[in-house]
Amino acid sequence: MKFKIFFFVLIVSHLNSQSLGDQLRQSLESKKTMKEIMVTVDSFYAVIPNDIRDNGGDGLMKYKHWKRWEWEKGKELGPNGEFVNSTEMVLRADAEENRKNKGMNRSQLSGSWTSIGIKESLYSPDTMSNSYANGVGRVDRIAFHPSNPSIFYVGTPYGGLWKTLNGGTTWQCLTDTIPSIGISGIVVDWATPNIIYILTGTGDNCCGDFVTTFEFNNPSSGVMKSTDGGVTWNATGTLPTTPNIGSYIGYDIAQNPVYPLELLVATSDGVFLTLNGGTSWTKVKDGNHFDVEYKPNDADIVYCTDNDSIFYSTTYGTTWLNSSVNIAIPSTNNRIALGVTNAKTGNVYALCGKATGTGNFQGIYKSTDSGLSFTRIVNTPNILGYVDNGQDNKDQGIYDLAIAISPIDTNIVTTAAINVWGSTNGGVGFSTRSKWHENIVSSTQYVHPDHHSLTYNKLTNRLYTTHDGGINYSDDNGTTWTNITKGLIVSQFYHLAQFKNTPFVFGGGLQDNGIKFRGLGSKNAVHIYGADGFSAAFQPNNPNIMYSTINGGWAKFNTVTGKTIPSSNPITQFFKHVITHPTDTTIVYTGSNPIYRSTNGASSWTNVGSNGLWCIAISPSNPRQLYAAGGPQLGAGTGSISRSSNGGSNWTTLNTGSNGFPAITNIRVTDIAIHPTDSLTLCVTVGGFTAGSKIYYSTDGGTNFTNISSNLPNIIVYSVVLSSSKIYIGTSLGVYSKLNGSTNWTSIRDNMPKTPVTDIFVDENTGTITCSTFGRGLWERKYCVNQIVLIDSLKGKLAYESIDSIRASTFVPGNNDIDSIFLQSGKIKLFPGFQAKQGTYLKANIGNCDNGPQPIVGRNDGQDKIVEKKGNSN
Repeated sequence: MKFKIFFFVLIVSHLNSQSLGDQLRQSLESKKTMKEIMVTVDSFYAVIPNDIRDNGGDGLMKYKHWKRWEWEKGKELGPNGEFVNSTEMVLRADAEENRKNKGMNRSQLSGSWTSIGIKESLYSPDTMSNSYANGVGRVDRIAFHPSNPSIFYVGTPYGGLWKTLNGGTTWQCLTDTIPSIGISGIVVDWATPNIIYILTGTGDNCCGDFVTTFEFNNPSSGVMKSTDGGVTWNATGTLPTTPNIGSYIGYDIAQNPVYPLELLVATSDGVFLTLNGGTSWTKVKDGNHFDVEYKPNDADIVYCTDNDSIFYSTTYGTTWLNSSVNIAIPSTNNRIALGVTNAKTGNVYALCGKATGTGNFQGIYKSTDSGLSFTRIVNTPNILGYVDNGQDNKDQGIYDLAIAISPIDTNIVTTAAINVWGSTNGGVGFSTRSKWHENIVSSTQYVHPDHHSLTYNKLTNRLYTTHDGGINYSDDNGTTWTNITKGLIVSQFYHLAQFKNTPFVFGGGLQDNGIKFRGLGSKNAVHIYGADGFSAAFQPNNPNIMYSTINGGWAKFNTVTGKTIPSSNPITQFFKHVITHPTDTTIVYTGSNPIYRSTNGASSWTNVGSNGLWCIAISPSNPRQLYAAGGPQLGAGTGSISRSSNGGSNWTTLNTGSNGFPAITNIRVTDIAIHPTDSLTLCVTVGGFTAGSKIYYSTDGGTNFTNISSNLPNIIVYSVVLSSSKIYIGTSLGVYSKLNGSTNWTSIRDNMPKTPVTDIFVDENTGTITCSTFGRGLWERKYCVNQIVLIDSLKGKLAYESIDSIRASTFVPGNNDIDSIFLQSGKIKLFPGFQAKQGTYLKANIGNCDNGPQPIVGRNDGQDKIVEKKGNSN
């Protein structure tokens, strides 16, 4: 405690000369690993005023944004705890998987994946007293077709690129065939609209130049290009970044308005130019740059920004000069967004993203001479904060910052940050155009907070904003708004809970969109609460009662009314899990450090020790058996796995490092799954990019483990579930499965997007798998269907299961003993045309779905291998 008081005094004594943001920057300059960074950050935020900790200010972002980053990147480190370019790693693994599986059949299970939302988020009946900031998922960028106003595209941080043909009535994802790479910029070629460029990565993940050094944002892998309207995608030439930089962040991409093959890209490692449509790129400017804009209708004049300077080029971006400003922009400014207009092409506006005090921000600067010089025209009220009158000192300038100038009237200036503000006198005076919270009494309309782009469609003069809840448009420069998010399925689920006794009822936590509840058979969800929803769990006998964690908080809800049920929060840690007893309605646990248990439905709690901050699981067959994993931090660091055999009263630490499980020093456990009928059989998954270290299996309660990673690619494994006979895992490339006791894993992604799978549920009663994803919402697959008819040629290791019958007149070519076909149903009929060539393993088993072993490739016991089979057979 004495250290904390002394540290705070030091901070206060320097407030006049050095911002808190500057102090933290200096403290982090020598830190290279996740552990070093977060020890510093946690100590720093522990002693600053709660208001700044919770809301940001004085050069600092909100503490929750740090914890968000820590949660994400802690699963994406290299073998020694180092930061790696996770985007490149996943793209590389995907390419290898495609080569390996070329020519194999699509189906690895019966049926196919179906998107089950969230299609639309509906308010709970108790909206006005409880829920707030309703939305579906985050959208970062937008671009328009050059001649058809009904066609435009939006980019998301984890859900890919989406297209609408009818102004937003319906949407289609164009990038489900490539990994979830994030979209930081979009260009629709004005000369050939079927050509589309996307800048990969997630530039708006927050929150400061020093943070990008440590991979706060999803890194970029350069620019991808489609020449067929988004059907197929290929990488353009490599951006020549600084040698040994490791990775970089993409922020913006722009196309020359006269020469369509010329494009510029702004990144954390400089500005890059192509003169040949992306075939090759040249670095034309060093440094971290956020925005790049061409002067309208001019081939040669371009503008760009870093955090505290504006630059212009009169040589189409090959050389750059500093623009002069009448009031200096301090180095502590976070970011600068640019606005240009066809109404007066020589005008340029620059919005500087930093609050400088209550009611003030750094300002909007205006140039009337094509960027040579800028004059600050306004710096009050604070249009970057939360309140309607601008009288606060908050901002998220590095995360949400945009400005748009009307293409027909240069006096109409609109800005966006947490809220939208507008001016009708050229930016001299502003008034609010949106509010971030539905329950705030205000004349302005609610639009989900945290706006990432603000853009006019020049064909219609319609203004669009993309934000953390989706997308809205306005036909009156922001006075009124229409939401067109419905059908844009981009929800980022941290975790999902299934109500066991009523199939297809789910609850879950979303980034920036709170807690959602999905009722029976609906693609829509009910919005229960705002902020960052994380974990959820149902009372075992009642789907109307759900426990949830939100940021550092805790809540108990009635899912029908949306009302909060009185409960207490045991610990204010971020990203804590919640699990409930499978039969006892009074017992609840938090996965936190330490673990807490309640025996009265969360009215009060007991500290039961151990560490479950990473994950916690309870046996469905023996609820006194629990397993937990955690470390001192959410990121990689020294952690542990523990087991309790008496409901959490006592814990035994499992001796990782000498029991077949790797020492938990530079890895993080991501999930634990327990067998449905055997409490001593479990699987534990680990994150990170250490090849061959993904999942571990134990049959003796974790005393000993076996590495069963086998042929899994070097990607992140986020989740795991055990059914009666199979293991399913969720990865950054979708779902894989394998039979208990077999060796190799098989991808069952099929038509599911290549996006992180955060939770998996297998309902053996209905033959259904349900997954939550971080970017593409919820997906479902009926793997046990009524009837299957096989007529096509089959190749690869395949499994087909049905309730009633399987009828096959197919050809199985055999291929060096790698074909393995498993048929399981109440009735199996082989009709004329059925052939299984030498080298094929075929097993036909009469039984229910998920019952009985599949053939194991490489075994030849005289029972499953057939040389050739033709004709009718029952």
